[in-house]
Amino acid sequence: MKLNTSQQAAVKQQTGADPVEEGSTPHTALTEAFGDHTFYVSEAGLLVPEPVEAEGTDPMELILVAEWTDEKREAMQRVEPKQTGFVLDAAPANDSAAS
Repeated sequence: MKLNTSQQAAVKQQTGADPVEEGSTPHTALTEAFGDHTFYVSEAGLLVPEPVEAEGTDPMELILVAEWTDEKREAMQRVEPKQTGFVLDAAPANDSAAS
């Protein structure tokens, strides 16, 4: 799932996480490996947002798609996608829902 600027801001507000910068060398390599997503790097590894059925105007869960291969966190290895249980609302706080 690729997030727009407003959704990225909502994720930042709720998690403090910044996405991997689009157009950067790492983002290009990640897109080639995993497809067109907004990518987040965490202590656990590489996360991508995926929509889920939950309460909220735009609920999504961060899914782990690659884990660090060493304690220095210098390389990652692809894994079967794993749910993290981290569900958040990707809708900006100032968005109003259409009736």
